[in-house]
Amino acid sequence: MTLAELNAMEKPSDFLWATKEEHEKELSGVSKELQCVKDVVVGRGIDIDDHIASSHAVYAEELMVLTTANMQLHQLSIMQGRQMIFGGDSNETSSAGDDSTSDLSKVDPTDLDHYDNVKYGE
Repeated sequence: MTLAELNAMEKPSDFLWATKEEHEKELSGVSKELQCVKDVVVGRGIDIDDHIASSHAVYAEELMVLTTANMQLHQLSIMQGRQMIFGGDSNETSSAGDDSTSDLSKVDPTDLDHYDNVKYGE
C-alpha cells in the first residue's frame, strides 16, 4: 500500500474518533444539566419516581380514551358505509320499523349498545 492509501484509510477512523469525543462532551454537559433539574425538583419535595408513575398513568388513561373514541368512530363509519350500500332512507334500514334504532341523528355516539339493535336491510 502506498502512503496516500494509508492516509485515506486513517481519515475516516480519525473522523469517527473525533465525532465520538465531541458527542461524549455534549452528553456529559446534558447529563450535568439533567442532574441540576433533578436536584431542583427533589429540592421542591417532588418524588421523581412518583411523578413519572403518575405521568404514565395519565398517559395510559388518555390512550384508553382515545382508543375508545377511535373504535366508536370506526363503528360509525362502518354503519355509514352499510347504510350507503343498502341504500336510501334511514327509515328503510330497520326491518322492525323502530325509528329509535334507524335515525342516527338521534343516537349518542358513545352508546355502543345502541348499535347491537340496528338492522341493515336484511
